[in-house]
Amino acid sequence: MAILTFGPIATGARGSIGGVTFSRSRSGPFARGRIKPCDTTTNRRDYYRSQMAFLWTVWKNELAQADRDDWQTLADATTFTNSLGQTYHPAAWPLFLRANSVLVLHSKDPVTTPPAQAVADYYPIVFDWYAPNAIEAACPTAPAAGVNVSFWLGRQGPQTRTYYRGPYVAAAYLHYDPALPGIETPFFNYSPTSNVYRQFLRTRSYTLTGEVSAPYYQFLDPA
Repeated sequence: MAILTFGPIATGARGSIGGVTFSRSRSGPFARGRIKPCDTTTNRRDYYRSQMAFLWTVWKNELAQADRDDWQTLADATTFTNSLGQTYHPAAWPLFLRANSVLVLHSKDPVTTPPAQAVADYYPIVFDWYAPNAIEAACPTAPAAGVNVSFWLGRQGPQTRTYYRGPYVAAAYLHYDPALPGIETPFFNYSPTSNVYRQFLRTRSYTLTGEVSAPYYQFLDPA
């Protein structure tokens, strides 16, 4: 799906033309291909659907209206930026989903009370090949107390490819002691299917109170 911006003549578009569907969301107008929906069943798709259904039940049945109002207050105070550089404020439910989807992914209890801020500080992870078929991960800057760093592994691809967004499979997450000067010991063992292709990775920081950083994408070439 692509997003777009309009000029002084055309200020909006809805509907489909030439195989392209135009619409608008809270983050701005967008265009996508007009295709027949594909509902192929996979274990991972079913897992994420059940995860969203669970969080929707929590949102509707376990939160009082005052709690949902508090999430809306946080959403109104939170500013995100889309890929065109335009800023927008999220809605309360997507912000609740964003905060809790990472938590339940790692078997943590969802939070019903919104955090003081929606965005967690990001702590980058540095990846390196330390053996022909193994990858090392290090965190040069020790995260603050209460901050977890999670990372996902994507598919491998040719070294000519520079951008790939998924699917990514959750690999691990860690909680760090802020007294540590840095983490230089490999904290996960991963054997790629090939040590010739580029490995794509995604990382983000989060707290158990519901703060989540934006995802950070990077790739690693074999040594």
